[in-house]
Formats: sequence, C-alpha cells, structure tokens
Amino acid sequence: MRVFVIILFFFYSLNLFAELPSGSTTISGDVSLTTDDQTLTIQQQSDQAIIEWNSFNIGENNTVTFNQPSAAASALNRVISGNPTTLAGVLNANGKVFVVNENGVYFTPTATINAHSFAASTLALSNDDFLNNKLLFKLDDVDNIFSSIVHKGSITTLDGGFTALLGGAVDNEGTINANLGKIGIGAGKEITLDLSGDKFLQVSIPFSEAITLLDQNAEELNTIINHAGTSTANRIDIDVGAAKNVVQRAVNIPGNLVATTASQQNGVITLGSGSDIVVAGNLTAKEGGNINVEGDFLSFGGEVDVSGSNAGAINLNSTGEISLGGTLNASSTSNDGGDINIKSQYKIVQSYGSEINSSGNTNGGDILLSAPNIMSSGSVSAKGNQQGGYIDIESEGFIRLLSSKIDVAGNTQGGLVRIGGEFQGNNNLTRTEEQQDVFVDRWGERRSLTNAKTVLVSDGSSIDISSSNGKAGTAIIWSDQETTMLGNIDATGTTGGAVEISSKDTLRHVGLSNVNISEGGHLLLDPKNITVGTGVTSQNWIYRGLIGHDYAVTSTNDVGEGNLQKNDHFGSDVTISDDATLMAVGARHGDGSTYAQDSGEVYLYKFDDGDFTNATLMGRIGKGYTGGNNVNIRISW
Repeated sequence: MRVFVIILFFFYSLNLFAELPSGSTTISGDVSLTTDDQTLTIQQQSDQAIIEWNSFNIGENNTVTFNQPSAAASALNRVISGNPTTLAGVLNANGKVFVVNENGVYFTPTATINAHSFAASTLALSNDDFLNNKLLFKLDDVDNIFSSIVHKGSITTLDGGFTALLGGAVDNEGTINANLGKIGIGAGKEITLDLSGDKFLQVSIPFSEAITLLDQNAEELNTIINHAGTSTANRIDIDVGAAKNVVQRAVNIPGNLVATTASQQNGVITLGSGSDIVVAGNLTAKEGGNINVEGDFLSFGGEVDVSGSNAGAINLNSTGEISLGGTLNASSTSNDGGDINIKSQYKIVQSYGSEINSSGNTNGGDILLSAPNIMSSGSVSAKGNQQGGYIDIESEGFIRLLSSKIDVAGNTQGGLVRIGGEFQGNNNLTRTEEQQDVFVDRWGERRSLTNAKTVLVSDGSSIDISSSNGKAGTAIIWSDQETTMLGNIDATGTTGGAVEISSKDTLRHVGLSNVNISEGGHLLLDPKNITVGTGVTSQNWIYRGLIGHDYAVTSTNDVGEGNLQKNDHFGSDVTISDDATLMAVGARHGDGSTYAQDSGEVYLYKFDDGDFTNATLMGRIGKGYTGGNNVNIRISW
C-alpha cells in the first residue's frame, strides 16, 4: 500500500487575502475575540485555551494578535472544516500558539509570525494531551492521508522560545529565528515535542511504508523534509525517524542551519533519518557547538562548521555510505582543535577539494574515519601551533589514499597518525622499550583500532608529522594482508619522529627516499614479506588499486578478487583519455543514495601523466552525490 501526502494546496479564492480566522468555538479556557476591519485580537485570560475554527487563514494585509497572560500561556487552534490553512499576513503573540490543521498549513512569502513560541502541525494534538502539557502529535486519519507544511515566510520567536513545523512532509524555504531557543522540523506518523528534555523533537513512529508526495498539480515530489531557507536557534532538530526506502530522499538541506550559543549552552544541530540526508548547504554551530548527523546515506557538499575560539564536535554516523565533497571544520583560533568522528558501516569516500580540519591554535584536535571501505583524495588536518593532533583512519577492509594530504604537524611536537591499525597491528610482536615509548606510550591511552586488510598510499599522498621547533610525531601504516606505500612522509624536527610502514603479510614499496626522518628518529619495516617494485610495477599497483582489483573479501562487504564491489560491478566499465591523464571507472549497479538501488555511478580520476602519477579522485557521478566536482544524477546504463 502507498500513502499519499499532499504537500501544497490551491488557494481557495482570490478573497483569501482579505480573510481573518472565522467560525470559532472555545473548547477550553477563557478567551474573547474582537474584530476590527483587518485585525483580529484574541484576549486570553487563562493559562491554556483551546479554540476550534472553521478556518484559520490570515490575509496578506491582515493581523491576528494573541494577548496572553504570560509567555508560559498557550493556545491550541484547531481547524475542523477540512480545508487547509494559508497564512499570508501577520500573527503576533506573547505566549505559545499552536496551529493544527490536518489538511495542511501554507505560509506565503508575506507571512510573518512573531511569538514567544509557535508550532504548526498537520498531525493531530488531542485536547487531553494539550491540557496535560503532553505535546504528542499523531496521525488521526484512518485512511493514512498526510498533509504537509510549506513555509516561505518569516517566523521569529522570543528568547528561549521554540518553533516547530510538523507534518507528513515539510518544505521550509523561509526564515526561522528562534533566538536562544529551539527549532524542530519533523515528519512522521507520531511526533513528540519535549520542551525540557535533551531531545526536543522525537519521531516516535516514522513512516513504515512507501509514500507518495504530491504538489498542487498532483506531480510527485521526492523529499520528506526540504530545508532551502535559513534557520537560526540554540538547538535545531530535523528528524524523520527510522523511515527507510519511503521516498527518493528523506532529508535535503540546500539551505543554512545556524546553531548559536545561549547562556553558556553550546549550540546543537541534530539531523536524523533512517534513509538519505543530503546537505548541499551549510550547518553552523560555532564556538563549541555540536553537529550530529545520523542516517543511512549521508552526502555533504557544503560546510559543516563548529570552529571558533572554542572548537566543537562533528559526529557523522551512517549505516550506509558517507560521501564527502565539502568541508568539515572543527578548528580553533585560540585553543585546541575539536573532535571530528566519521563512522560508516559501508564506506567513506572523500573527493578532491574536500577538507576535514581540526587544527588548533594550541594543540591539534582529534579526527577519526572508520568504515569497512575508505577512499580519500581530500585533506585531513589536525595541526597545532604547539602539539599536532590525532588522526586515525581505520577499516576492516581497504583504505586507499589517492593524493590525500594528512597533516598533524606541530611547532613544539608533531602529532599521531594511524592508518590501518595500531603499532604492529596491536599484535604480540617483539618490540624494544624505546619502540614502545616512541610509538605507543608517549601518546597516552588512545582508542583501539580495527586492522585493515589492505592499505594503498599513492605517490601523490603525503603524511606530515613534523615539528618546526621540537620532536616530530608518530606515523603508523599497517595492514593485515597488504600495504602499498608510495607516498611521502615528513617526520622531521629537532628530533626525528617515529614511522612504521608494515603489514602482517606483505609490504610493497618502490623506495624509501620519500620518507624523511631527522636524526634521532625511528623507521620500522617489519612485514612478513617485502616487495620492492619499479616505476612500471608501481603503475600497475596504482591502476589495480583504482579499479579495486585483488582486494580480499571482508566479513561484512562483498569485496573480492577482480572487483571492488562485485554486486556493484565496479570496474566493469573503464574509459581512459587519449593522453592517459583522465580515467572514468563505472559501477553499473552502484546504489548512490539509499533509494536509488542499482542506479549506477562513475568514479572520475585524474593523473599528472600517462604513468598514473598522483592519482586523484576528482569526483563522482551518481544519485545523491554533492559538493566539489560531484554530479548528483541518476545514471541509466
């Protein structure tokens, strides 16, 4: 069965712009209404009031004012006529106003809301729940027909207030300003607002089946929540719950979300979905804020920013793929860099031009990339004016750094980089006390890492653990099966750093002239087998790495000999330009976003010459990919 959600609606008549709310019945509370030409004043004497209306429309030149006992007072306005609500004029209130219309709420570009707090919902809110301060909004239609919220106007709530837009689908193209307060945008069958808890908006019952979103012309839409406008608050929650495979895209953010610090409470942005989240716009929570994004397929093309004098934290968690084409910034201009955690249960792909930055004015921050499959042609930086920070890249499958720039340089001490595992793969191998000190103990207690099967560091990649005025840091490159090291490592300082390039089985390299270690440093190569290749050999290693050849099967991914992803048919189509500096590798059955199963994708690589020198992933073509050189399009083979 498919559920239909009507997201836009017709204006009933040209007289709409002359309308005020009409046909009122007071269900609870003490209220009186006064109408004067183009103005409706609602005088509320009680702390709570419930009013049912035949219509609740505000014309473009009209004004509705709620005079309430205090900012804590609330008024529930329920429309019962079966017609949607259109707000084109002004609504003022010094307390909380709820507008509930199960047939839809539409804010025109001229709509202006000024209230302590405001909520619009196309999900029902019962009288008992409202009077008992239980803000539980739920579907009250046995036919499973969901109407929606479209906001193109301006909503401003007073300090500490909230704005909530709740429905079957929400399209915000306007401006929402909840200064020092909260914004919640949610879609689902049942949604709760918790005004005092840690989780402001909770989708307790998401969509559980495929739905169809229709505009006023009965044309199908593909997004549950679209945020193309600008929202500013101390806390912003956008959530569709665990809805998965419902529409082509669950959450789309081409606009801007800004979380500001309020009364020493850092700003928070939370995006949640059981399906896709595509962020082509900007998420900002400066000065110690937190940005948390959790979903299946996550794609970032804009800037995610928690930088400032005090850096915050960025946490990205995906049950599918994470595509990075933009910037993740947790740098600090005065103190230590912040934390960036990127975790995927499938793969992480960072294309050329993408930046992950947790550098600090004092010490560098802490960055983690964790996924069964990782490919990066971007930059990852945790530099420090004093000590460099920490960068961990872990995988149970393969890691490919293709012209990637890893930097934890520090003025007084370099930082720690671990790619593919801990020192000696955290195996019980022979080590000296000095090795234990420079590779492990000097860094204190660190997180445990999963060992990668294979690691490829291309010739265009660089790892910087240097220190301009002190001891260089530590770099560890490890795999359980095969490590291919062709890149550059800078471990220079007044005292050299510690570098391990190894594997439990095979280490492949061309030479070690590109590993620069000052006096007093350490270089450890301790694999079972070492293969020293030539220039021709390295070309072959790079090419096979690009198309995913010879990678072993992992426990959770369909990775096997001949193809990077057999189910995706990655590498089944390869095209190289005449001068051999460009290559396109197709994956006929690559999924792209969650909903676009087997839609296909193309990886676009660039080289300096025909020898595959400085191989770089420039971008991808596929459904859901955004930012940089990525092209968001569904491919037909």
